[in-house]
Amino acid sequence: NLALAHSNLLPAGIHDIVSIAIPTKLQFGVTYRAQLVTDSGDGVFNEADKPILTDAGKPLSVEFSTTR
Repeated sequence: NLALAHSNLLPAGIHDIVSIAIPTKLQFGVTYRAQLVTDSGDGVFNEADKPILTDAGKPLSVEFSTTR
């Protein structure tokens, strides 16, 4: 799974609107996934960051695709 983009480090709490610039053009018909992760403590998005899990133990994510 390739990370296309990530947000700036957000402080703990509730955030209503978070904008994330995706520098790569998304392709029509391709399914993408947005996933929430916790920071490992270094303040940088990397492999050490762990996904936030649902009550069912699955990563909290949403799949989406582009339309024309």
